[in-house]
Amino acid sequence: MKARDFKQGDWVFCEFKLQRIKELREGGASTVSDGFVEMGGHDIDCYPLNMKIKVISDNVSAWSRELHALRNNSLNYPDIHRELLRRWVEMCDNADNEKKLDKMYDDLADFVNEIKRRVRNLATESVGDIRIFR
Repeated sequence: MKARDFKQGDWVFCEFKLQRIKELREGGASTVSDGFVEMGGHDIDCYPLNMKIKVISDNVSAWSRELHALRNNSLNYPDIHRELLRRWVEMCDNADNEKKLDKMYDDLADFVNEIKRRVRNLATESVGDIRIFR
């Protein structure tokens, strides 16, 4: 967890979800939980519970849900999720820079919309009269 003034029991946003810090250890290792699932590690990105971070988290989470709603088993969800997390961290780090944040929102929308466009295009691919994807 990055050096912030968090304490055990604090509510934070972690991986664009509301989570509670269950454990903080020397060296940066920590454990967080959303009440159902616990996650731990040495390099967990958590952000304070405030409205700017909540809005960013809700938006990135909505884009993630849209991608999962495509129900395309061939999508590389682990790498896409990592990219969404990377962008979420960058957006949270720039939450107070409205101009930069607006550009990041536009870039995120372009990224997700390009994936959706390509999945839709795959769905219409055919060989002769046979659609090759369902």
